[in-house]
Amino acid sequence: MFRWRKDLATLNANLVGVTMDGRHMGGTASTTRWSDVVGRPLRSPLRWLAAATLVASGAVHIPVIPMHLEEAPYIGYLFIALTAVCFAIAVAVLLVDSVVVWAAGGVVTALAVIAYVLSRTVGLPQIADDIGNWTDPLGVAAIAAETVTVLLAVVALWHAQPLLEPDRSRVR
Repeated sequence: MFRWRKDLATLNANLVGVTMDGRHMGGTASTTRWSDVVGRPLRSPLRWLAAATLVASGAVHIPVIPMHLEEAPYIGYLFIALTAVCFAIAVAVLLVDSVVVWAAGGVVTALAVIAYVLSRTVGLPQIADDIGNWTDPLGVAAIAAETVTVLLAVVALWHAQPLLEPDRSRVR
């Protein structure tokens, strides 16, 4: 039922150097903490491209904010929030470049992609006129930037995976 709790407990135990049955792992793994791993810079070569796609994703929403604030205010405010968050994550991916920052960038832009697809398929309240409008130039630019950002985040996090896995050769 709560499998994710067990998985998180296993991950945390592995990071602090203790196996699930309480045995200590040798080497320096016993000093590794969860916060050390998630905050450690990945030094990903993709960070500059991710920062650019995040800035593009945020910037492309700016021209349509005023229109949406009048037509569907909640969409306008969400666009303002998306723009600010994308800009902040773009800076963070360059300065911090950690697992948490990459995950945040991937999640935020994936949610934007989902919202775009919903707005073009079933529609969203107060903007049903966007249903089927797949060729809007700003929409295409936004979805392209957001999709690339999601893919970059997946790749960066995939390459960070060894940081999150225990070194089983050190288990006594």
